Amino acid sequence: MAPTLFFSNLKYSDSLTVVGISILTAIVCEAISWLLIYSTSSYKSLKSTIDKASKKLEIMKTPKKLKIMKNPNNGAIAELFSKKSSKTKKIDRVETSLKESSSNFVFPLLN
Repeated sequence: MAPTLFFSNLKYSDSLTVVGISILTAIVCEAISWLLIYSTSSYKSLKSTIDKASKKLEIMKTPKKLKIMKNPNNGAIAELFSKKSSKTKKIDRVETSLKESSSNFVFPLLN
């Protein structure tokens, strides 16, 4: 009853009581969320998977310097294009795995 007596002397006692209760409720809800979601091993493994995939994708997307040959023959040009298309396929695979991991990552948060 001591807090009630203290707040009753203030001009905005009801407002302060509501704000205090809402802050305490928010803290309790965040603590429960942390216990039920963020501290689980599945959450931590999904987070590490997403971090690894995003770093790998970032490394793959950084442009690399190509050696320019003065007079390349047709085989060298075809080989260059095949390397480029295989790199694009690898990037697509990493992007799809990242999307799947992200959707799996968000799903437990929505429940």
